[in-house]
Amino acid sequence: MELLQFRKKRRRIKKGVLAIILAFLFVIAAVLTFILIFGGAEATSRTGKLSGKKTYSAVVIRSEKIAVVKDFDTADYLVRNGQQVRKGDSVMNVYNLGYSRENTEKLLTVREQILDAQLRSDGETRDPELKSLNDGIASARDMLSKAVMNGNTSAVQTISANLKKLLSERSDYLREKSQQNETLRGLYQQEDDLLQAVEAQRVTVAAERDGVVSFYIDDFASTLNADKIGQDLVTAELISKALDKNERFKWTGSSSSSAFRLVNPNEWYCAFLTGTSESLRVAPGKEYSVEVKGYGSFIGTGVSSFVNDKNVVNIIKFSQNLGALIDVRTCEISIAYEAEGMMIEKRAIQFKDGETYIEIVTDNGRANVYVDVLAEDGRNAIIRIRGNGNIPTGTEVRYWIPKRGRK
Repeated sequence: MELLQFRKKRRRIKKGVLAIILAFLFVIAAVLTFILIFGGAEATSRTGKLSGKKTYSAVVIRSEKIAVVKDFDTADYLVRNGQQVRKGDSVMNVYNLGYSRENTEKLLTVREQILDAQLRSDGETRDPELKSLNDGIASARDMLSKAVMNGNTSAVQTISANLKKLLSERSDYLREKSQQNETLRGLYQQEDDLLQAVEAQRVTVAAERDGVVSFYIDDFASTLNADKIGQDLVTAELISKALDKNERFKWTGSSSSSAFRLVNPNEWYCAFLTGTSESLRVAPGKEYSVEVKGYGSFIGTGVSSFVNDKNVVNIIKFSQNLGALIDVRTCEISIAYEAEGMMIEKRAIQFKDGETYIEIVTDNGRANVYVDVLAEDGRNAIIRIRGNGNIPTGTEVRYWIPKRGRK
């Protein structure tokens, strides 16, 4: 009986000791956790690889030159929208504000009268060149009617310009070939007078450089331009305004001073905003795969990311032909972030004036170094240290994980 009681007592002692040991270990673990999370701790970087994708609303910025003229009432479009031109090529005829369309209508009427008089003077003809001109005019008129019915503004302007050219060529040809009489001489004089009145109000606008012509213009063609990027004039406010407005480009029209844009199709940019507390942003010189929703995929290179007005402005440059993006200002982009290199815990990344940095641990203490975050997930990040300074070479770097809540 006494032996049984002794054994029970020993079991109780063992359980008590075990409970004390477990409690002690729990306290140690809690203290270590507290120190790590709230007091900070040292860690060592390692080599790793991360990938992910993020979507942003962006603005498209092009390298383009706007042809500026005096306000005009109407215009002749000498090339089609989207056509490649060379420096010095005639692109557009504009007619000064106040220009009377009545003279143009009279000119067309006189030319029809000239044509009738020429055909009566010459009688029946089988001239193959005249037949070719007549067929071309008939075809252009048919195409113009279809374009008007379809509401295709660009096609209407291009076909109209071609039709005017063909009519003028036929008029010149018949004037040269037809035998003049009193009626024709009078009509020719009327035509010359009207042409002089029309040309006095007409200005031919030529291309100032090589490029692709676009007759579509928006309110940001001057301010969101590639020549503003190097000057840091592409601001967060400007990007926000363009995104909020989200207007479609409009065909250049009457009482406008912007005639057309000359675009370099192989130099364009996407700019977007991130928050100053977001560590993932564009890294200068890094290559990115970017999908522009509705327009395809492109490969771009990071230009810059800088803090502006409580935001970070991110800019990526592209050298591929922009295609239909020539007439687009806002778009949705998805960026693939992929990187391999120095991996650290994401919570080691800190912010100072919106810039990302980490604390490097050395034998002499800790030092702040600015970094670019190339990729991240919820726990880790791949970083690139900006410059070398006195930072140890290689990917194994001792760094500090700050206490929770520290900024």
